[in-house]
Amino acid sequence: MPTYYLPSHLQSSHIPGRPCAANGSFLPTPIPEPIPDKSDPMDVPSENPWAPFEDRVAFDFAQYHYVELQSSEGEIAKGLDLLCAMGIKHGSRNGSPWKSAKELYATIDSIQIGSAPWKTYKFRYTGPKPSTPPRWMDEEYELNLRDILKVFEEELMSSEFKDDCDYAPYLEFDPQGDRVWSNLMSGDWAHRQAVRSSTAFILL
Repeated sequence: MPTYYLPSHLQSSHIPGRPCAANGSFLPTPIPEPIPDKSDPMDVPSENPWAPFEDRVAFDFAQYHYVELQSSEGEIAKGLDLLCAMGIKHGSRNGSPWKSAKELYATIDSIQIGSAPWKTYKFRYTGPKPSTPPRWMDEEYELNLRDILKVFEEELMSSEFKDDCDYAPYLEFDPQGDRVWSNLMSGDWAHRQAVRSSTAFILL
């Protein structure tokens, strides 16, 4: 069991995190429930680990142009032409993975891990405007997001994250004694929800 550190005012150097009742008494060790004999969609191995991209080259091309460079459609089209020419030079008849930037965008839009659906919200600036407003005040924008609770539930259901999650709050300090924040469970909110300073133990 990992060790979770408490602040000095709790007069305890370290204690293991254990589930407690509302009155502070430790709960009995629960009997683990049997794991259902079924695979979560996130656990099903794919024959192509780069899907929906055809291979790593296609994935890296999309990552480089769409995420890192934020290339325009024209720049992506030029890159695809170069990729196609390189393939033909080396005897490939398939050309590039996409015929246009729009096909590349369609592949990116088809990425789906888990069952949490994407939602799109459109918004625009509605505040006061000067006599000659900048263009951003008149343009419409899109916000694409997923339900964070649903995504988190799917992460907990997937074996892929089983060794990478902190299930109890903790406080972390560097060798100089300065506080270190790593994730939700190392923050003040999670710690306040779980620690009773009157008895100096951790609630889960």
